[in-house]
Amino acid sequence: SLMVSCIDQGVFSHDWTLDDLRKAGIKGKPVPCSIALTHKYKDGLLEKLKTRICIAGHPGNVTKGIHYTEVFSAAPNQHTERLLQAMMVHLHLEVLTWDVKMAYTWAPLEPGERIAVRYPEGFKRFDLNDPSKELYLLLTANLYGMPSAGRGWAKCRNKFILEHFSKVHWA
Repeated sequence: SLMVSCIDQGVFSHDWTLDDLRKAGIKGKPVPCSIALTHKYKDGLLEKLKTRICIAGHPGNVTKGIHYTEVFSAAPNQHTERLLQAMMVHLHLEVLTWDVKMAYTWAPLEPGERIAVRYPEGFKRFDLNDPSKELYLLLTANLYGMPSAGRGWAKCRNKFILEHFSKVHWA
């Protein structure tokens, strides 16, 4: 299930009271998240039901300087892509691609980047000692929908590439 995948990936820490969040230095109002249910078809037949969870990170819910800071991440432009394609053809290289499952969630958030998140509708939790108090999630890893998510993933991916491919492998 989606929530199990997010828990396994360390995306959320559960059952925080508003007081606990404030004591932990989490500023700003808790940000809503939403769940999208989709269907995946192959050759016209239903292959699987897909569930996605994301932060509702539009300007009405998140504020720069409170919920996130930087958003820039470098991306190759069309000229770089054309040059790489030309080099690939000239050097007779083959394309090697892969997909990273739940890519953004691999990037951990530093303590100063973490935010409070409301449980999505249908998953809300309340304090057992005071049922009028809503409980919240603490976002501890990157998640789709945050304005800074692309930057977080790029930093995590680049760190991995530099560490992994800079190792010398002697025969």
